[in-house]
Amino acid sequence: LTMMIQETLAGMRVVQAFGMERYEAGRFSDLVGRYLRVMRRSFRVRAVSSPLMEVLGAAGIAAAIWWVGGRILVGQIEPAKFFSFIAAVMLLYQPVKQLGRVGQTVVAGLAASERVFEVLDAVSPVEDRGTRVLPPFQEAIRFERVGFSYDGERPVLRDFGLEIRRGEVIALVGGSGGGKTTVANLLPRFWDPSSGRVTIDGVDLREATLASLRAQLAIVTQDTVLFNDTVRANIAYGRPEIPLRDVERAARLADAHDFISALPRPHGAH
Repeated sequence: LTMMIQETLAGMRVVQAFGMERYEAGRFSDLVGRYLRVMRRSFRVRAVSSPLMEVLGAAGIAAAIWWVGGRILVGQIEPAKFFSFIAAVMLLYQPVKQLGRVGQTVVAGLAASERVFEVLDAVSPVEDRGTRVLPPFQEAIRFERVGFSYDGERPVLRDFGLEIRRGEVIALVGGSGGGKTTVANLLPRFWDPSSGRVTIDGVDLREATLASLRAQLAIVTQDTVLFNDTVRANIAYGRPEIPLRDVERAARLADAHDFISALPRPHGAH
């Protein structure tokens, strides 16, 4: 479960770019359900064994007190023996200590949940307030006098303009820190420009829904992210409905088909 959370957070931009938030949430829900079933079985065993031992212990102590008390009254057992009995009763403090450990576990779990919910409740820097559904791309992408700054002070882009027409292949070349990655991140709206606008076929990206925008994009990030899933699911990420032949064609074009074919196949996998 921790591994899945880590890989999903590390690949957050890939998840967002392909609109797979609901899919990843479903994977997380399934895994949590499996974990919950395992823990329920564990706690059922604990829930049965602990009360049973407590009842047996209480019954034994009650019987011992009744028996020892009667013998002391008639003088058959010395009072010192009674103190030995009390020492044995002190062993009952162990269950109390165990309860204290349970409390510590709960506190640790609450602390961990606070850190998780800090991420879940974080406010996105990009608000999905757009109402227009982008039609299929037809004409051009334009960066119109775009300015951007990460800290609100030092500009990364200033009056940046670029037009990418349909069918063109564009490369941005420059030194590190020149704003190439920033330009790429503005298109899928990982950030919004501080000034100016980015348009697709004349539509300001802020007016479009994130789902319709990102459904038209495919991104190969600088850091390769592989999800703990099948090879097919990784290749067809964001398009789970495409047929296997298209997945194989993509693998051949990427020169990956041969080594993928050599991988061991789990039972029932494709």
